[in-house]
Formats: sequence, structure tokens, C-alpha cells
Amino acid sequence: MKRMMKCLVSTLLAALTLLAAMPALAEEGATLQGLVLRLEEEGFILDDEKLDEVYVTVDDSTLWDGVLIEEEVQVGMYVIVKYDGRTTRSLPPQAHADKVGCYRLTGEAAWFSTTGVMLTNDKTFGAVLVRVPEDAPHIFMGVPMTVYYNGVMAMSYPGQVGALHIDVPVVTGTAEDVDEQGFTLVSASGERIRVNIDQGTLMRFDDDWDERQIVKVYYQDMTEVDGVDTLTALEVSVEEWD
Repeated sequence: MKRMMKCLVSTLLAALTLLAAMPALAEEGATLQGLVLRLEEEGFILDDEKLDEVYVTVDDSTLWDGVLIEEEVQVGMYVIVKYDGRTTRSLPPQAHADKVGCYRLTGEAAWFSTTGVMLTNDKTFGAVLVRVPEDAPHIFMGVPMTVYYNGVMAMSYPGQVGALHIDVPVVTGTAEDVDEQGFTLVSASGERIRVNIDQGTLMRFDDDWDERQIVKVYYQDMTEVDGVDTLTALEVSVEEWD
């Protein structure tokens, strides 16, 4: 009996030693997803929703899907990366992309429902009902919007998708030269934009208006007036006090 127990223990220890020496098994169907932060020589840096920054490498074996069949990866795109589940222990971690997909709709917000917003004038699908996530930006009627989704569209009429990320026209910066008609917004890069305010502008704060505040401005379109980029604000909210 003692000899049998010794053999059993030896067998278990050998098995555990073998397992410890083996590399971790790849997670089948593993994915990364998020916004492309910057481009690199061998791929791009992805702001993954779970792992934060990941260096995604690509090569001739990488498959491309969605709009990436015809377009190059660009900063600001929301992409879905399929890989073997393994990442390096570097900072940031690296993962090799087996497939990179970007699924995008572009159009205007036409009307709202209890389940989302109707996007119209997409060049491929026309009108699509978009289910909006809780962390989506504020969406206004008639505003251009870009919707990123997982590539799956419900075969209803109109089609329906669940948005992973939504882009609308919005700028953030420091407010200067404040007057009754608006202010000058100075972005982090030094760009100066004249922001006009009218009766339709939503002012999302209660404090007295002052300069040196970090503000977020939603708008519909931007034009150039006397050489200065100019817009009319749909909404102004204070992001941070100086």
C-alpha cells in the first residue's frame, strides 16, 4: 500500500511539474476591442476595454474585415482584434492580430425612440436604428454621427445594431474672451475656435460664466469666418475648474 501511495504521489508531482513547464493555453476566440490611439511601425496601440493599452502587431497573415478591407487603420477608429489569447509581459503588452475588423456607420441623427436613435443616409445601409450605450456622447437631431458596432446587424426593417462607440462633433478646451455672445475656445494643441451661443444652446452648469474653465462643446458644423473656425454651440458643459 505504501509503495502504491508513493507511486501515486510521484505520478502527481510529475504531472504538476509538466503542467507548470507548459506555456499557457491560448484562449480560443479571444478578442481585444477599443479605440486606436496611435500607429506604430508594426501595428498600432489599442486602448482595449479590459487591458488598457495593447501593442497590436500585424503582418501578411493578418486578415482585415469591415471598412478595413478598403481602408487603412487610422487613429480614432474603434476596432475589434481577434488573436490567440496570448500577450507578452512587456509594457504595453503585445498581441499579434489574426484578424482586425472595423464596422462603421456614418450619417445623421434623424429621430429618437425608446430603444435608440435612427441614423439616416449611411452610404451602404441607408437608415439604421442604433441602440445607444449608457456612456454615449450627447446626440442632437440632425447632427452627423459615426457609429462603430460589432459587425452584426439585425435583419429587420430598418436594420438594427448595438453601438460599441459613437463619435459626434465635440471640442474641448479652455474658454477665453467670454462675452454675452460666446467665447473663444483654445484646444490643448493651441487651436482657437470662436464659439457662438444663442437661445437654443444648452448651458449645462449653474455657476456664473467665467474664463479659464475647461469646457466641452457639442455642435453641428463648423465654418470659417474671417479666417477663424467658428461654430454655434448646441451644448456647453464645464469639464474642470481652473
